[in-house]
Amino acid sequence: PTYCRIGHNERIQMKTFYITYFSNKDGKMITRRGKEDEKTRLGLNKKTWIPYFVYFDIDKNDYRCATGNWKVRY
Repeated sequence: PTYCRIGHNERIQMKTFYITYFSNKDGKMITRRGKEDEKTRLGLNKKTWIPYFVYFDIDKNDYRCATGNWKVRY
């Protein structure tokens, strides 16, 4: 598998992917299956300047937001 770091101003080219990031809620690194759609977005928090990535979580069937550092695997 190939891991790619996605910057705040880059777009994911593939539609389905695995994303790994630290979950504040779970207190550990998690990996989720995600997909890109019309609601997917990358950006910077205007107050903290921390990057974020909103994606559709296939496993939870809902949208999630990864912040800080994350890895995407196609």
